[in-house]
Amino acid sequence: MLRFVLTPFLALVLTVFGTVGIIAPAYAQPQPAPYITFTATTTATITGGASMFSFPGKRPDNLGVKDGALATCPSSPNCVSSQAPAADAIHAIAPLSYGASPETAIATLKTVIEGLERTKIITATSDYLYAEFSSKLMGFVDDVEFYLS
Repeated sequence: MLRFVLTPFLALVLTVFGTVGIIAPAYAQPQPAPYITFTATTTATITGGASMFSFPGKRPDNLGVKDGALATCPSSPNCVSSQAPAADAIHAIAPLSYGASPETAIATLKTVIEGLERTKIITATSDYLYAEFSSKLMGFVDDVEFYLS
């Protein structure tokens, strides 16, 4: 499977971090708050006509919440996870915390994702969201999962 840099995902994180305190990085909150954990991995997936190139591939088969956790990152450096152990500095990233109701946090996250170009929400429930972000030029796909804990 082809791997690449998480540029669409980084754009999403920067956008989410800027949403007026509803969702913010965990370290920005002065008191403990519930968290939205997430993982993002880049894969090469067929993207249709939205990019100049597209690469054949398939959606990962290990997505979703199993036993209260998202899938662990592979050993390659193209994945980040807020559930990765702190000792795994290559893959570890802070979870997003939220100060609103869980319903508002997921709704806000969904609205932000839907407002971005070349994104597609694949699965959305009350505590889980899976979306694909495609790069503009090459059609690489970032698989991003969010789990409301």
